[in-house]
Amino acid sequence: MKDTARTARRSPCAALVSGAWMGAVWLPATSERGWVLSEAFHPDSETPGSVSEMARRGGATRDPSKSLVPTGFSPGSRLECELLKLHTFSAAFWQRSPKTIPRSRLRHVPSRWRPQWQAMNDLRFALRSLARSPGFTAVVVVTLALGIGLSTTIFNGVNPLLFRSLPFEDPERLVALAESNPKQGQETLDVAYADFLRWRDESTTFSRLAIWTDIHVALTAGDQPENVNAYEVSASLFGTLGLQPALGRDFLPKDEQPGSDRVALISDRLWHRSFGGAPGILGRTVQLNGTPYTVIGVMPPGVQFRNFGDLWVPLVVDAPERTRGRFNYEGVGRLRPGVTLAQASSDLNAIQARIAQESPLTNRGVGAVVRPFSDVFLDAGLRSMGWTMFGAVVFVLAIACANVAGLFLARAVTRQKEFAVRAALGAGCWPVLRQLLVESVLITGVAGGLALMLSSWGTGLIVGLVPIEIPYWIDFSMDWRVFAFAVGVSALTSVLFGVIPASQAARADVLSGLRESSRGSSGGRQGRRLRHAFVVSEVALTTLLLFGTGLMIRSLQNLQRVDPGFDPERLVVFYLDSSARPGTTAQARIVFYDRLIERLNGAPGIAAAAACSRIPLSGGSTGQAFVVEGRAVPPGEPRPVGNLRCITPGYFSAMRIPLLAGRDFSAEDNAASRKVLIVDAAFARQYFGDRNPLGQRLWWNPADPLSAREIVGVAADVKHTRLDAEARPGFYMPYAQNPRQIMGVVVRTVADDPAAAAKTIRAAVRETDPSLPVIGLKTMRERMGETFWIRSYLGKLLVGFAALALALTALGIASVIAYAVAQRTREIGVRIALGALPADVLRLVLAQGLRLVGSGLAFGLVASLGLTRVLGSQLYGVGWFDPLTSLASGALLVAAALLACWLPARRATRIDPVEALRAE
Repeated sequence: MKDTARTARRSPCAALVSGAWMGAVWLPATSERGWVLSEAFHPDSETPGSVSEMARRGGATRDPSKSLVPTGFSPGSRLECELLKLHTFSAAFWQRSPKTIPRSRLRHVPSRWRPQWQAMNDLRFALRSLARSPGFTAVVVVTLALGIGLSTTIFNGVNPLLFRSLPFEDPERLVALAESNPKQGQETLDVAYADFLRWRDESTTFSRLAIWTDIHVALTAGDQPENVNAYEVSASLFGTLGLQPALGRDFLPKDEQPGSDRVALISDRLWHRSFGGAPGILGRTVQLNGTPYTVIGVMPPGVQFRNFGDLWVPLVVDAPERTRGRFNYEGVGRLRPGVTLAQASSDLNAIQARIAQESPLTNRGVGAVVRPFSDVFLDAGLRSMGWTMFGAVVFVLAIACANVAGLFLARAVTRQKEFAVRAALGAGCWPVLRQLLVESVLITGVAGGLALMLSSWGTGLIVGLVPIEIPYWIDFSMDWRVFAFAVGVSALTSVLFGVIPASQAARADVLSGLRESSRGSSGGRQGRRLRHAFVVSEVALTTLLLFGTGLMIRSLQNLQRVDPGFDPERLVVFYLDSSARPGTTAQARIVFYDRLIERLNGAPGIAAAAACSRIPLSGGSTGQAFVVEGRAVPPGEPRPVGNLRCITPGYFSAMRIPLLAGRDFSAEDNAASRKVLIVDAAFARQYFGDRNPLGQRLWWNPADPLSAREIVGVAADVKHTRLDAEARPGFYMPYAQNPRQIMGVVVRTVADDPAAAAKTIRAAVRETDPSLPVIGLKTMRERMGETFWIRSYLGKLLVGFAALALALTALGIASVIAYAVAQRTREIGVRIALGALPADVLRLVLAQGLRLVGSGLAFGLVASLGLTRVLGSQLYGVGWFDPLTSLASGALLVAAALLACWLPARRATRIDPVEALRAE
């Protein structure tokens, strides 16, 4: 010790650098005047002599004859010598000869700059520390980048669905308007035009009101007619929404008056697609369904109200009062400032009560419905999908954070000697905590930058998986919310995986760290429990994800097995709108469809063809009020309503819908013959019970004898709206007795690929009438898939989330077991030396991993019991507890865990006991 002190007095700089290097730390010391040695000092202590004070608090005792001797260490050990050299130098340097260091080797740090200088030192040290562990750094950065990137991608996807406002002026003041008749089980109806006029004239809570309805339009701008998504709108619609044309003018009240000039507004997309963006578009005359219209304006780019609308014409009604009771229009209103939804609803329902007194036949029991306008664009299914996706990705992010926290905790244990020596030399808890937090912030910053890059790519991939056309108002571009979310998640994950390991390391016992560092330590019981808790939480969250994914897959399988009531194989469907032929009479429409069906039935590759006013699973229905003969409706009660479809002969044969009783329609069922009906089985059960419905009659209007129709057949039930909805009672009429302008055509093909018949179908339509465009040509399988696309899309995403979560969990299990094997190397070596077989060692390591997996699996399965409530709207045919899904989820997780445990266990069986004991 005397030699060491003498060396310190003669060459204090050399002794300082040597002592700091041997202790593997930056000695915390700062002079009272702010002078520090930049090569070796870290500004953490307060005054000269603080090293001695901290060493005493760390367990050292002062012996005047032997200098400092740390308690708990035998004399002569290398660690003792290094610590004594370092401390003896520090005491000699500061107390005996502080002026022997040349001033050129010192750096003066003013008090005001010490925090910045300290932060730079922390940053440099963190960079060097992470560079010394490139494998650890790479694994952590990639894991966090995947977790943060996936969560940011999903947030960017649900942002326009859940958080972003609609692209209208003051969207919070816009409300959707509808009507309802609860007594008839109709919670939401469209708006009758006559009721809209009364609302517009008498309401005091709205500044503006508007309505619209979609129409089929054949636009003739070239050789062939083009089907355009068009809307009839009131003149106040775009003013209510706060939209103005980019070119030309908006509709005026005079444009919706009968006899006014026919005018139209077109979208920017239609302007460029069909007219090449010609500057002379304003004032140009176009043919819509054979009728000339003048283009008066072009809407701004991106505007396609409502969904995919490309053309708008004024709503012109000749006899408004005749529209009462006909609920055909969607409505929107702009509230006056300060008006609430409840006040607006009360206002409109007061008007409805007056209308019901004046027109009880059509409006008795009919009320008004006022709801946020966003409900028109976002139904419950989309919102539920958004929240489910967001919840699933939070699980993945939590698994990634738990994985990284376990890795950081294990790394902190391996650095226990470094932290212990730091503490023995005077560093407090805060410098160690700060240093580890700087490392976590560095890693999170790099991972966050990579996550934003992944998110910009991943958003396009996820959007590309959507099987339907995305409405114009859903904008997936990154806005401030997405960047704020990415920064917030990065900061949160930095705290989650950085604070716990850092606090554990900062509170580590100095003597225990110095004593155990030579032979390896597991970090103590508390650190081991934390690592195990992280693994158990990962397994539990992964179990939830796997269980939810399994439920979605089971629901999709159940939906695909639902009998729709017809055979969807080899079936092609499309629509035709005969209103594109102006001046067409009802008889002319009947002749047109007769010729088209005859031509299709005779075409090669087609087995059968027919027409129907509403194709099954098209999402709509036509209600018809009726009265069963002999059953009077009580006074004041509304008549029952059934789903009406007008069909051509051969429809049941083409769709392969079984006829349970009676006969099909024939060519003799025309306008001049007896009026007949075919009811479905649900109608027969509800209104006739065990009685035979054949020969019974229904009346559209009891006061009109000519409205009576005789039931001549009973058909099997058909899923007309959705596969997961119960079949509603309905009936069929011959098309020749009730011709419609818009009809759907169903074609059953001979070939296995029904889409190959598209060319034949288009040729047949063109030969029958070249002015009619084919609308929505699809296979029935495609149309069926559209009815549950949300479930299908969500199921695909959940499969990806679950696969990533499973991989992260397997990585976490493997890292914990590998670390445990490394810490138990001596124990395993002794076991092998005493005769343990490789199978025994393998079983020992696997048992440790499977205990953790079993605990997490139990927690996850218990939590999954409540998952059906969260996913309730997306599930079909799955109960609150599904044993098959639970068994499959558990088996998949155990298999992944076994693979993750087997790799480190296999390495444990190859430990050489001689090398393991020699290392100790």
